[in-house]
Amino acid sequence: MKLFPLHIIIKDLSFLMLYFLIMKFNLTNETFLPETTKYFSGVSQANIVDMLMAALFYNFIPIIISCILYYPIVLLGRKIFNRKNNLQVLSTAFLLSITTPIIYIFGYKMELDTMNKAEIISWILTFVISVSIYYLSNRIIYQNY
Repeated sequence: MKLFPLHIIIKDLSFLMLYFLIMKFNLTNETFLPETTKYFSGVSQANIVDMLMAALFYNFIPIIISCILYYPIVLLGRKIFNRKNNLQVLSTAFLLSITTPIIYIFGYKMELDTMNKAEIISWILTFVISVSIYYLSNRIIYQNY
């Protein structure tokens, strides 16, 4: 459970930050589509601070929910695995990382069949970043004596 506030902030803000960066630089050629400009018309002119403020605004509720769920999920991981090992750390990281997409799907009524490429790429990268950060900050380092 080391660095858990940092993990929560990174896991919950990284989706929108990555999405805004992909859209800002038009990496998927979706920035100027009509449905994109309808909701995020100024994303190509946004700076990092604007993106961060928008991510904080849209993710305030997921951050609060993550803070509430974090400790019970870690305790669940400890109860399932009697000893702390790398499998326990990875499975806990997976459970903690999946909470944000679940909040988006059920809380914000996100439609999975109409997601654009930028959203899919952002979710994949967010999941990888979240699991990696949790694992690297909590992994078991074996020492040979």
